[in-house]
Amino acid sequence: MYNNYGYGYRPQGYMPYYTQPIQQQGEAPIQDIRFLSEQQIKDFIAMPNTKALLIDKENNVAYIVTADGYGNVSKEPYAFKKLDIKQTKPEYATKKDFEEIKSMLEKLQKQGNVGTKQEKTNNLSADTQK
Repeated sequence: MYNNYGYGYRPQGYMPYYTQPIQQQGEAPIQDIRFLSEQQIKDFIAMPNTKALLIDKENNVAYIVTADGYGNVSKEPYAFKKLDIKQTKPEYATKKDFEEIKSMLEKLQKQGNVGTKQEKTNNLSADTQK
């Protein structure tokens, strides 16, 4: 507080506190969603450092309005378009399908082509002992 030069005197260039520079943050999330008319969208004023989604009630258009820290505003228009996505019913296996698979596996097992690894090694060791 008190120094050789008197109370409150600071030599030129002396900064008592270190201030960190302001860092730019990533893109802000959309904070406001509004359904407006075309004229209301034209007249819309965005606050600095905000992002809003404005949807035109009469037309199939949406605008993302972004304002930076200085208040510079940009409006990006996006069109809505209906997509024709065909909904298909999922196919499920029936009992008949399971029975067919079961019978195929039983046939292969009788032929010796299907079995657990342990069964195959047992069969190989039995064959080599004969």
